[in-house]
Amino acid sequence: MSLINAAKRDIKQVTSNLNEWALDVELITPIGDTVLIKGVHTKHHIGLDSDGIPVNAKTSSLAFSEDNLPVGISIRNAKSEVVLKNWKCNVIDSTGVVKNYVIREWFPDEMIGLIVCILGDFE
Repeated sequence: MSLINAAKRDIKQVTSNLNEWALDVELITPIGDTVLIKGVHTKHHIGLDSDGIPVNAKTSSLAFSEDNLPVGISIRNAKSEVVLKNWKCNVIDSTGVVKNYVIREWFPDEMIGLIVCILGDFE
């Protein structure tokens, strides 16, 4: 097995194993359809200002393997580019509270199929 194939396998496993880092995530398409996936959610309350000084700033992200999307669900446009504009997601935090986010930015690693999304608050 090539290193790329091994990395794809590992990313798929890490982002989908509920006994390790993964959790259930609800993606909501721009037209309101719900897609259930598994992914890794993080939320931090620290950032850096323009001088590199730590500041209080909330940053949330979601990472998932494109291979874990349900059959028939596509996140790619006609040019085969990943597009998650106007998608939302719901995740359950460590206290059991459902958090609602909108996907602000997305960064696909098209070599191994990992999609990292920067999330913003959605109310």
